[in-house]
Amino acid sequence: MIAETQRARALDPELSSPREALPPRFLHEVFETSVRRLPREIAVEVPASGGLPRRRLTYAEIDELANDLAARLAPFVTRESVVAILLPRRDHRVYVAQLAVLKAGGAYTCVEPGSPAEQARFILEDSGAVAAVVCDETLGLLETLGFPAEGAVMVEPPAGRPLSAPPARPAWLVPSTLCYVIYTSGTTGKPKGVMVEHHSVVNLALSDVERFGLGVEDRVGQNSTVAYDSSVEEIWLAFACGATLVVMDDDVVRLGPDLVSWLREQRITVFCPPPTLLRMCTCDDPERELPHLRLLYLGGEALTADLVDRWAPGRWLENGYGPTETTVTVTRTRVFANQPVTIGKPLRNATACVLDAELNEVPRGETGELCIGGQAVTRGYLNRPELTREKFVEHSVHGRIYRTGDLVYWGESGDLVYIGRSDAQVKIRGHRIELPAVEAELCAFPGVRAAACTVQDLGSGKELVAFLVADPSAPPEIDPLRAELRAKLPEPMVPARFGFLLDLPVKAASGKLDRSALPLLTPGPEPERELVAPRDEAERLVARAFSDHLRRGAPVSIFDDFFLDLGGNSLLAAETVSALRKTGLTAALTVRDVYEARTVAALAARIASAPPREAPVRQIRPSAPQVSRRAPLSAAVQLACILAKLVIGSIAAYVGIFYLLPLVAGDLGATSLLLLAPALALGALGVYAPLSLLVAVAAKKLLIGRYEPGRHPYLGSLYLRNWVVQQTARAIPWEMIEGTVFKNYFLRALGARIGRDVHIHRGVDLRSGGWDLLEIGDGATIGRDASLGLVEFQDQQIVFGRITIGAHATLDTRARMAPDSEMEEGAVLTALSMVPSHATVPAGETWHGVPAAFLGVAQPAPPLAAGARPWPARLHGVALLFARLTIAELSYLPLLALAAACQRFWGIDWLAAFNPASSDPRPVLAALGITAAGFALVLPLEALAARLLGAVRPGTYPLYGWTSLAVFIKERLLESAGNSLSGTLLWPRWLRWAGMRVGRKCEVSTIMEVVPELVEIGDECFFADGIYLGRPWLHRGTLTAARTVFSTHTFLGNHVVVPAGAELPEEILVGISTVADAGQIRPGSSWFGNPTFELPRREVVEADRSLTFDPAWYRYVNRLFWEYLRMAVPVIPVLLGILWLKAIPGWHETQTAATFYALTLPAAALALGGILVALVFAS
Repeated sequence: MIAETQRARALDPELSSPREALPPRFLHEVFETSVRRLPREIAVEVPASGGLPRRRLTYAEIDELANDLAARLAPFVTRESVVAILLPRRDHRVYVAQLAVLKAGGAYTCVEPGSPAEQARFILEDSGAVAAVVCDETLGLLETLGFPAEGAVMVEPPAGRPLSAPPARPAWLVPSTLCYVIYTSGTTGKPKGVMVEHHSVVNLALSDVERFGLGVEDRVGQNSTVAYDSSVEEIWLAFACGATLVVMDDDVVRLGPDLVSWLREQRITVFCPPPTLLRMCTCDDPERELPHLRLLYLGGEALTADLVDRWAPGRWLENGYGPTETTVTVTRTRVFANQPVTIGKPLRNATACVLDAELNEVPRGETGELCIGGQAVTRGYLNRPELTREKFVEHSVHGRIYRTGDLVYWGESGDLVYIGRSDAQVKIRGHRIELPAVEAELCAFPGVRAAACTVQDLGSGKELVAFLVADPSAPPEIDPLRAELRAKLPEPMVPARFGFLLDLPVKAASGKLDRSALPLLTPGPEPERELVAPRDEAERLVARAFSDHLRRGAPVSIFDDFFLDLGGNSLLAAETVSALRKTGLTAALTVRDVYEARTVAALAARIASAPPREAPVRQIRPSAPQVSRRAPLSAAVQLACILAKLVIGSIAAYVGIFYLLPLVAGDLGATSLLLLAPALALGALGVYAPLSLLVAVAAKKLLIGRYEPGRHPYLGSLYLRNWVVQQTARAIPWEMIEGTVFKNYFLRALGARIGRDVHIHRGVDLRSGGWDLLEIGDGATIGRDASLGLVEFQDQQIVFGRITIGAHATLDTRARMAPDSEMEEGAVLTALSMVPSHATVPAGETWHGVPAAFLGVAQPAPPLAAGARPWPARLHGVALLFARLTIAELSYLPLLALAAACQRFWGIDWLAAFNPASSDPRPVLAALGITAAGFALVLPLEALAARLLGAVRPGTYPLYGWTSLAVFIKERLLESAGNSLSGTLLWPRWLRWAGMRVGRKCEVSTIMEVVPELVEIGDECFFADGIYLGRPWLHRGTLTAARTVFSTHTFLGNHVVVPAGAELPEEILVGISTVADAGQIRPGSSWFGNPTFELPRREVVEADRSLTFDPAWYRYVNRLFWEYLRMAVPVIPVLLGILWLKAIPGWHETQTAATFYALTLPAAALALGGILVALVFAS
């Protein structure tokens, strides 16, 4: 279990805000978030190999071990400093060590135990490592590297004592603190350390969570060694979302064609190889052979179209790009078969620009150097200030940028298209190599006067080759030279072939090396090597394969080393073995054999002793969930139900209008009928609502009985029965009873277990069924537009899941609970957050984010304002129902006044327009005019009504009382007016009428949960659609309202949630579906996401104000014309209604009853509905 000390750290007030969450600021906090959510899930798995059993560690186990190791590292880490990690690749404790270093406040750098001693020694010295984490296997290595023994810290916890609690957070630890150092090849032959800060890699981890939506069911294969930066993204693809990281050792990576079987056996769902490794797999049908693999994330080198065409079908294939200096990946895109391959667009909080040699922007479509800005840009090179200044420059427009040296252009799709390197930096099999680094080592070897390296295709793929200018008196020997390079450099930096030149080609103008003029090395044996021919059939077959794949048909010696002499690599090994397997004699060979035997002679010797090879068993992907065989029947029943509803509804409308309405109106009169409409409607609601509920309950009992959790075929029996029950449930007048205690009564009748004093606010749609699976405890609060996943559709199946909400729990605005999730007593789920399936929010905790994670302790109910007393819930519900019906009555008052004026001054009875026997056009024209004018005049009446309700003062009030009633009515009035005015020039004016302070030149679209007098908007603000503006906080039987202030030039995206009491600074942007946290947002900043994170400095485009805030007069008039034309929209349904009324009696007289009721009435209703729907889409 998670130590209590870790929970205490999570409750640090610096990491908590009253209601909304802060995103993780440090990389280890991302892991701790997963620990809190999923402590018992497997975090790391090392499959069985080499006689070692399978090993698994849970998130909680890793965290406890990391806490203990962090406590032991803390005495060494007294400031920002580096701790080296020397652990084998297969050691699962390497992840414990990384987290421990971060928890102690340090930055880690990983050193491969098998790397050249000179390189490892340099990294330890250059990094200034204050300590080194080792195990029994690597402890002795420190002495040979000259590292002091007192700086060694064993990764294993000391035996015989309990694990230690984590150290307190160091004072120096901030988001810009160093997180890790990755060493890459340097221009002097020495590697250079790239310094990556916490905020950069946290930004990458969170962007991966948002983009790929991975979860606990995913298994991420890690093929990169932890000394390379690509391992960082692989690790945190898993750790950031609670998935399992499956470690791949060197033997697995070298499996070649057999890697497909390993991926299938280990059920890998996410794989992040470089394209070369993927090409090694030589899989004929990846979609069939790897059914579990749903995300392929490629990077490290250029991706070719043939790989995309083969691997993209059936899964998400992502192409990522990014130098180490820009935190692993900085641009990416999903690629598809038979489409152009690009490197996509920048990640969140990162920018990309294409510049010329003078760092000016090149025109779109032209080639230039790719430069990166934003949070992805790292601190620079450790102990290399001059190189840092050269590569990381301050740009006058884009700020601090990193010059990648890569040539790109912006494609027509808006994606970046990669061309190649602009300097001497190349990539070989995913490893970045700076050619001057190799050349420096070559020139240091005796007998070499000058050297130049380049990349050439030696048979199958690109390889590094070197050209030497030798000392004529003592030319170098190739074998000792190659051995010397291997002792000093990583394997990818050792040239595969060598050639000799008298002089290196240079450019005439500058005298610099002209790499493009280097000659092409032809395949064939090196001159000084003896060529030994094959001696039998097995050797002949292997030699032919070696020759075809490494020497383009040139002969090879049976004693040539596949790697050392012939320049082979993992890709060529895979391709060679794939070719050999096509012949019966060599069908038993594997890629492992190539790595172990390495020569033609040794491989041929293995063939005789190899057992017969069985044909591989191919696992066929289980068939996707099938649509039920009853689908045609289900569809027919649905169509019949829809037609029956149409027929019954049209008949009911006809009877009501032509028979019942005249009876009622004849006694009361039309005017009295309209005035009494609220009371009559309330009475009708009291009759209709129970009847509709009774029908729904009977349908559920007859067709379903009791809902149980489970998955069922789409269009199957249960799907159809539930669909029918849904139709009856949708007939219940939910809209009228929303936000009242009566909704709870209805849900209980349908099978839900709803406690006392539960408040379910507007927009919580519970009409889809599954009510028996819903349990809500006493005093719980469900906020506006919250989503409860009782019924969902997944993989052509209908899924029913339990939703359990404990007593006094709170779901805030637009929060979501997925099927089979739970909130315990007193838990809080903040706005826009989501609890995933099978997750539980513990009692008394506040969770936030997507997916939700622990934020802090839940707040108690705030104290009520002085003198505030709650009403009985039923009384409040009746008052709210009557208020809603009265608001509806407002729309009739202007109509009555205009009708009276029309009758008095012009003698026109507008109601005659609806008389089928009347043929006078004047009443029709009067009715249309009164409708348009009345529609416009009702808007100021709604604003006046909001004013007459009185001003709501900031404070906390009972959820059922006069103030809450006023708040709910004001919200309804504002949203009713917004349906007609949102996004228009008149909307800010109406808001001012209603009591809101709105600045000049503001653009406001649809806003919700607004108390007008408590909101102040500055000049020139832009609010997009669906914004919850200053919404009151509903929590444990209380409603808290506060003043909300927006400063000048505030931009709010769609579905932003602004809590009550927020005071936002000027010049800010809050992106789509983001909670505006006033405690974070600074003037001039931009924010996005959930949890919220800061966007980089945006490029400010100077626009002509005559097109934005100061339009020309004719633009203003044009806009007014079209906006006022919206006032005529209600005229269309009225006109259609008049035409229907006048046509129906004639059709009734000329047709048989069967034809009229079964065909004509439904067809007319369908036609009217189609016209209105078309008008909605057209507008």
